[in-house]
Amino acid sequence: MLIAASETHSNQHGKHRQKCAWNLILFAIEVGLNMKYNIALYTAYYAPHIGGVERFVESLADKLQSQGHCVTIFTSASSFSDQITNTGTRLITIPSFSIMGDRFPLPKPTPSCLRALQTQKEVAFDAVIVNTRYYPISLMGCLTAKRNKIQPIIIDHSSGFLSKTDSIAGFAIRIWERAMTSLLNLFKPNYYGVSQGSVRWLKSLRIDANGVIPNSIDADAYKQINSNIDWRAKLSIGEDTCIVSYVGRLVPEKGVTNLIAAMKQIAGTEDDVALVIAGNGPLEQEVKQVTSHSVYYVGPLAPADISSLFASSDIFCLPTEYPEGLPTVLLEAASQNNAIVVSNCAGAKEVIPDDSYGTILSSTAPNDIAEAILHYVRNPKEREEASVKVNHHIAHAFSWNATASKVVRLIDESLHK
Repeated sequence: MLIAASETHSNQHGKHRQKCAWNLILFAIEVGLNMKYNIALYTAYYAPHIGGVERFVESLADKLQSQGHCVTIFTSASSFSDQITNTGTRLITIPSFSIMGDRFPLPKPTPSCLRALQTQKEVAFDAVIVNTRYYPISLMGCLTAKRNKIQPIIIDHSSGFLSKTDSIAGFAIRIWERAMTSLLNLFKPNYYGVSQGSVRWLKSLRIDANGVIPNSIDADAYKQINSNIDWRAKLSIGEDTCIVSYVGRLVPEKGVTNLIAAMKQIAGTEDDVALVIAGNGPLEQEVKQVTSHSVYYVGPLAPADISSLFASSDIFCLPTEYPEGLPTVLLEAASQNNAIVVSNCAGAKEVIPDDSYGTILSSTAPNDIAEAILHYVRNPKEREEASVKVNHHIAHAFSWNATASKVVRLIDESLHK
């Protein structure tokens, strides 16, 4: 059950304050009786907003909470709310506008925003973990760390600038990112990358990261959230057809248009292959228009439905050129025994140490994508061996239990210097 306090009508303000006070009392009791560390996590967006960082923060919070720590998440949303989630995490949303195609939140100059900001001062935190460097909420996290006289931990989830375009907007975004990074550096944070690719990217910005706090997955638990939708039956795809899945934002940088172009090439062969696309974004209408007997668009899916889609598919393809950290969907697809075809993005070589675990594309050109997919379609034994091997690898090398324990160890070391 969700205990929530939100501003919806002025006559509810009294109830809102009472619920917030009750939440704080419960929170204080939990801290005093059960919890070891009081940890604040800052993230630009959070569920139900879809994204890899959102899932990273949710999973880390749940695991830390289950290990006996007290977690508060500060994030952005259209309105203020103060909630206790099903897993016991406190979730505070800061009223924000979402700009740049729902990619960049800016706090609203409203009384409810000030109330949300005030909640950051109501609890003494032992650790502050900021996810990504370039959002206003990242600065809020560093300010909270300063008030609590601790060094913030900043986890970088990227491997490049937010925008690589030569446009005025792209140039302005890069200036903003550098300026925000310089500002956060004044707080002397401990930097970590979500993958070795993120660590290398930080190095290029003259930031020496302390190591990796890896993206992870509880493979067995992820399988269990499967909604058990039979996507073959739902989409009338034959049992002998090889299903390729794509799950992610429908933006040019993620490579979905190149994947569709590759499918057009595959359609000209005798191979029986279907592509199922899940997600939303600016390219949604374009994707809908190319839907055919071999390309299916199923829209944005809930996590349980994504798990069931991966359970139904044979190959997962992510030809991304986005500055990824370590894509969560790679771990999710691997946990459901998909053979992986992915671009050489950050994190790819950690998930796929060599070609017996999957395929890292030499380029994201449609020809190369089609060739990699057809290789697995025409070599089912090799596809099966790769899917089993990568499944075993991620289950042991990318455990949330290990990642959360590492975070706690880092907090221990920071507090007992």
